[in-house]
Amino acid sequence: MDGTPPPAGARRLHLQLEAMRHLPPGTVLPQPASVLDRQLLADLLALPEEADPLRWTRDERGVAAGALTLRLLLERAREVCRSSGIRPPGWPPLPREYHAILGDLLDRTSGGDPWHDLPPDPAVAVDHARLRATLREVRHARGHPPAGPAAQEEWLQLLTIVLDLPDADDPVAWLAGEASATSVHLALTHVLDQCLPARDALWPDRPARLTLRPMARLRSSGGIRVMVTQVLFTETGGALRLNARLPVRALRRSHKVEGLVPSWRGFDRVVDDRGYHYLVWATETHGGTDLLGWKQGITLALYPAIVPEATELTFLAQPIVIEAHGHDRAADRVIPLPAREAGDVVWRLPLPRAARHSA
Repeated sequence: MDGTPPPAGARRLHLQLEAMRHLPPGTVLPQPASVLDRQLLADLLALPEEADPLRWTRDERGVAAGALTLRLLLERAREVCRSSGIRPPGWPPLPREYHAILGDLLDRTSGGDPWHDLPPDPAVAVDHARLRATLREVRHARGHPPAGPAAQEEWLQLLTIVLDLPDADDPVAWLAGEASATSVHLALTHVLDQCLPARDALWPDRPARLTLRPMARLRSSGGIRVMVTQVLFTETGGALRLNARLPVRALRRSHKVEGLVPSWRGFDRVVDDRGYHYLVWATETHGGTDLLGWKQGITLALYPAIVPEATELTFLAQPIVIEAHGHDRAADRVIPLPAREAGDVVWRLPLPRAARHSA
């Protein structure tokens, strides 16, 4: 297994690093929990702008990324197993692929803890030997899982193969070698996600400093219609709300699958007229069909607060990348579909004085 990461995901990583290198002076970001994660982040930020962070990490930090990915896989599996018995009433059951991967671990009520060597605090370092020991115990404790559909989530696909490796094989070496592309993508996503401020820090429980309702109608060069309905500015950042019309009928014709659901995550780059960049990411998306097709609502977070000397913000998606998934009735599972580019969209917003942060 050594596929390429999803194009939209790879692009988001590259643009987030670019923005982090050009944030306004004095911007404070949350930092990754572990020393190794923080060192990897520092190395990535020191790369030249034109460098590919995924390729560099694979070539120069492949083993470190492999160890980080193995820990991440084990931690996520532990979280799923420990929460499986306390799902609130009315929640849907876990998908069948989880049972096909984790087996008896999902119903474990007695016996030792197979994760006892894995510290609950992500800041505590774990060496390769302890990771391998934990993996061996998890393999033994899951028993003989029932047959089920193949996993579709990236981390579950990796976990499936890692659990099936012979005990004599080094899982870190395998992740750094045969699965390096997927492993590095998971590792970098994990590191960079830790640098995004929590939603509560951006939108505290008090009125925004300024709320604009531009109702700006945009159209990408590929025909995607977008409306910017609201822009909020707070003391620490802001938010943007969009509606987009996605070409669900054309996608269904080209992919020929049932139940196709398209998704766009909104603008992925924001710069001001002083050259500063701002982190922008989707915190909420929802969509559904109406008489005109597929309508998607998107809420984007913006960080940090706009500098006082800026007079204009530019929001960019170059290109819009539409992701999608469909339903494979024969296998009774959701399948990811190839992403589609749908042209560029750029929106410029003149900034009222009240939108800017007072130093």
